[in-house]
Amino acid sequence: MSSTEDQRREQLQAVAGKMQSGVEKGVEHFRRSLLIKACLLGILGLCALFWPGTSVSILVRLVGAFCVVDGVTGLVNAFRADDGQSYIMEAVISLLIGGILLLWPGVTSSMVLMLFGAWVLYTGMRNFLYSRQLDESDPQRASIKTIGIAATVVGIILLVWPGAGVTTIAWVIGIAALVIAALLVFVASRLQRVQVRVETIGQ
Repeated sequence: MSSTEDQRREQLQAVAGKMQSGVEKGVEHFRRSLLIKACLLGILGLCALFWPGTSVSILVRLVGAFCVVDGVTGLVNAFRADDGQSYIMEAVISLLIGGILLLWPGVTSSMVLMLFGAWVLYTGMRNFLYSRQLDESDPQRASIKTIGIAATVVGIILLVWPGAGVTTIAWVIGIAALVIAALLVFVASRLQRVQVRVETIGQ
């Protein structure tokens, strides 16, 4: 009897160990993707704010290059992650917007603002809806929901922002990018604490 109980206990421990390993891997991968996106947004924000002699062509290239790089990194994450399908659509949208900005001649500063706002809005809504599909016990749920709500609000603000000069639009995009980057870094730091707790439970 005791031998059977020991075997069941060992099986339960093995299953629990696999589940813990899966949670740790998922949290770490999501945290890393947040930090990469935060770095890209930080670079975009600083360039948009402090690039000397900002013009429409420079702004178009900055936002277009950001979207392309973000899309490529998103595809890489999609192939590496266990739940890679959640990254593919966002990566494709980023690549499409980046391609439009870099290849479409005659793009105006207002169009740049609208396209970037559409990207932020889509990212926010996707994260919010995805968070509602996760189990309440999932450590990523609250973080993804926070990102989704904040990005959705910023995206709406960018879309309804009244037309203005290229310098003003560059500042709006730069500030929005830095705000979202700071939020992503904050959420990533919280996820790191969650990861430490999960590792502590397994010891």
